[in-house]
Amino acid sequence: MSLKVESVSCSFSGLNVLSDINLELENKGFLVVLGPSGCGKSTLLKLISGLITPNRGKIVLDGEDITGKPGMVSYMHQEDLLLPWLNILDNAALPLFIRGEKKTSARQKARELLADFGLAGFEQYYPGQLSGGMRQRVSLLRSYLYRNDILLLDEPFGALDAITREKMQDWLLDVFSSLSAAVLLVTHDVDEAILLADKIIVLSPRPARIREVFDVPFGRPRSRDVLLSSEYLKLKRSLWASLTH
Repeated sequence: MSLKVESVSCSFSGLNVLSDINLELENKGFLVVLGPSGCGKSTLLKLISGLITPNRGKIVLDGEDITGKPGMVSYMHQEDLLLPWLNILDNAALPLFIRGEKKTSARQKARELLADFGLAGFEQYYPGQLSGGMRQRVSLLRSYLYRNDILLLDEPFGALDAITREKMQDWLLDVFSSLSAAVLLVTHDVDEAILLADKIIVLSPRPARIREVFDVPFGRPRSRDVLLSSEYLKLKRSLWASLTH
C-alpha cells in the first residue's frame, strides 16, 4: 500500500490554502502533519479523501489516480459524528450497513474488534452514555471498518480534556501495533506529534508549504517515556524552530 500526494495546490475564491504539497504514506507507517491552526491541515485531509479537488496536482493510491474520488480511504473528522439513536455496535458497523452488507455479518465484524478498541461490554450503550474518549474510540473503529488500510485522523483528540487526551494517545500507541492500517494524523500539538509519529511533516502558515520533514528516532512499541529523553528535547526544539521560523 502506498499513498502519494503529488504537487498538490488548492485555493478557494482566490485564497491560496495549500501550495505544492508532496508527501508519501507507506504501509503501516504513522505520518503526522504538524502546523499552526488555520494553515490548511484539514483541507489536506479533505483533498486526500476526495471530498474536494485540488487546483493542481493529484492523489495516487497504489499507482491509481484517486483525485476527487471519495470513499478510497477512511477519514475520521474532529467531531465523532456518532448517530445518537444507534447503539455503539450499530454506530461502529454503519459503514458496512451502507455498503449493503447484511446486518448480522456487519455486526459480527464490529463485535470482533470491540475489545481491541476498548469497547467490550458497551455494545448496547448509546453515544450519550459514553465519555468523550469512548466516543472517539467508536468513531475510530467505524473509520477502521470503513477501510482498514489507510486512516486519516483530523485532530481526533483535540476536543478532549488534557487527561483524557493523554489516555487516548497512549491507547492509540498501543492499538496501532495490532492494526493493519497506515495512519496520517494532523495536529498542532508538538508533543502529540513526537509521541505518535514515525515521521513528522511541518507545514508553514497559509498558504501551507512543507517547511521541513523530521524522522522520529523512537522505535515501536513506544511509550510516553520517550517524552523524558534527551532525544525528545532535541527534536522538540527543532520542531518549534521550524514552526516559528
